[in-house]
Amino acid sequence: MCSRLFRIPARRCSASASLYSSWWGLDFMTEKKPWDKPEPITVMPNGSILEIYACVGAALSRWALVEGMLLEIFCHLLYAKDQDSWYTASKIFGHLTSTSTRLEQMRVAGDAHFIKKPAHKDFLKANLNLVSNFLPRRNDIAHGVAVDYSTQDGVARQNGAALQTPHFNSKDFDPAVNKPGYKYNIDLLRDYEQSFLLLGLELMSTVKILFWDDQHALSAIANWTPLSQHLLPAKDNLKSLLSSPSNLTFPGKSPA
Repeated sequence: MCSRLFRIPARRCSASASLYSSWWGLDFMTEKKPWDKPEPITVMPNGSILEIYACVGAALSRWALVEGMLLEIFCHLLYAKDQDSWYTASKIFGHLTSTSTRLEQMRVAGDAHFIKKPAHKDFLKANLNLVSNFLPRRNDIAHGVAVDYSTQDGVARQNGAALQTPHFNSKDFDPAVNKPGYKYNIDLLRDYEQSFLLLGLELMSTVKILFWDDQHALSAIANWTPLSQHLLPAKDNLKSLLSSPSNLTFPGKSPA
């Protein structure tokens, strides 16, 4: 389905469960998380510098879906019901200076919005925490510098290119040993791009689960991506609550 909606090659969708093991060459049941970054020394440059540029653009475009879904959740948390109130909430969201600040404000708003629904509140926090986990990788990609290793310093060194920490980033670059804090080749960048897409799809389902009627919520919470495991146990707890006969409502209830 995702290949039809977002024009992703089918092999990428069907192989999504192996994305995270492919980064490390380890079994899928490893402690490594999809938002972890590998040691730069283990990453071999590959592809061309133009392919690095294309991968960066694709990954950031996928992240735009994440930001769009965060905006929608934020507006629902502020009870935006009509065009005017939605516009007001959108302006507030856009005025917040960073994604980290937006996530923190959404946690506060979620505590108030779901004060009588602890399972819903926990599920929202699990989603926001998942975004927080991926955010450093998004920032790496947005602020990294593409390096052509095949012609570095005018000397043939390694074939291929990579995205790595810029020298001015004193927090992540060690000039004493000329060691970048991160280095991503095209394979890693494509994996992060796929993860950002899956994250956006998770948030799209979350909108239906938290703010639509129970019929839509039950349908949406049954959706599963390789990232869904990182929403447990909050997702299972909310699914059990929504599935209980005492909680079911008649179809057609307007979204909250």
